[in-house]
Amino acid sequence: MKTPEQRSALCRKLRGLFKQQEELLVEAAAAYRHHGRAVPQALGEALGAVTQRTKVLERFEAAAQGHVTQHIKEAARRLHEELGPFNETIQALLLRLHEDASTETP
Repeated sequence: MKTPEQRSALCRKLRGLFKQQEELLVEAAAAYRHHGRAVPQALGEALGAVTQRTKVLERFEAAAQGHVTQHIKEAARRLHEELGPFNETIQALLLRLHEDASTETP
């Protein structure tokens, strides 16, 4: 990410992926509601983690705007450190949701 344009392009791609994941989670919650069922807690928690992850990305974008390379490297390091737990949480919650759905009787 040598140029601001490259950083912006990468952030746009990440934001797009985050938005797709959020939309899928919202659709899943809507499907539960449509069938008169409560939305599983894991699904709600995953949606919350996706929202928080987007906020972390926004903070990175703000920190990287027009700063010198060292500041951008520091912001990128913090972004990586902060996103890791959210990604792990989302994966764990989605796995738990899948396991719960697999054990339900239709």
